[in-house]
Amino acid sequence: MRATTLLTAVLAAGTAWAQYASVQDRESLRLDRITGTARLWAAVKFFHPYLAYRDIDWDGALIEALPKITAAQDKAAYAAAIGDLLKALNDPVTRIAEPLKRGPSSGASITSQTEPDGVLLITIPASGDWNGMAQSLRKLNEQIGAARAVVFDMRAASPESEYALSFAGVFARLTSRPVTGPGYRMRFHSGYAPADGFGSGGYYSGFSVIDGRIVRPDGASKDVPAVFVVSSNTAIPAAAVALQASGRARIVSDGPLTDAAFIPAASIRLPENITVRIRLGELVYADGTTGFTADITAPAGRALETAVRLAREPEA
Repeated sequence: MRATTLLTAVLAAGTAWAQYASVQDRESLRLDRITGTARLWAAVKFFHPYLAYRDIDWDGALIEALPKITAAQDKAAYAAAIGDLLKALNDPVTRIAEPLKRGPSSGASITSQTEPDGVLLITIPASGDWNGMAQSLRKLNEQIGAARAVVFDMRAASPESEYALSFAGVFARLTSRPVTGPGYRMRFHSGYAPADGFGSGGYYSGFSVIDGRIVRPDGASKDVPAVFVVSSNTAIPAAAVALQASGRARIVSDGPLTDAAFIPAASIRLPENITVRIRLGELVYADGTTGFTADITAPAGRALETAVRLAREPEA
């Protein structure tokens, strides 16, 4: 009898301890979620450019999101609450990060094809060998200079493609005069400026602007109409945007496109392996406008066809 009573007491104590530990774990996770959310909120408040000039109630967004965050019963609910918080920014770049969909780097070669009417089609593969790509592209420079127009299919291109195109001198072959692309601006803080703008410390906040990419022609350059075909996963070269901004090139998007490929961003790691990517800057053009859009967002499956049509009729 004593043994049974003792065993019952031990089991009861074990159950009570397990319940206590479970409560403690849940409370610890709740506090971790709140702390992570606070770090995310502060990073956005001080470094996201939109908060400097757009009417966004970021404080109110936090107040509205906190009850959902503290009440979240699982990772999915917590992630949904964070997503709701970020919606206040209306920024497609600042969001819970997803795995990059670009395929693995391949050993595929650059291919080129000249149409009967003189339009040159160059396909850039997903390759990490930028030097090899540059060597291949350099051999195409004469064809590029002689072409009626050039279409660059970069939908599968890897980040190394920009180095390859630059080192091969391809961008320089497309324009007869220097062109400058948009710069990008980022928030900076000299101390902590008071909310009402008044104080004795002389603290202030502002934007710092980094100059845009300059494309300079080489001695053999002429104005060759160019069209770049890209997708949301393309590492779009800054030089392509410089050419677009100057009217020397068009950009056709195979699906929706944002400026995520160009702007600096930071990653904030939250509990439960949730990562949020935060915009730290934005493109800014010479006239003060911001943002980035393709000239045409093509219907599904028709991006290349659309680009070739544009190359044949640049003003279309």
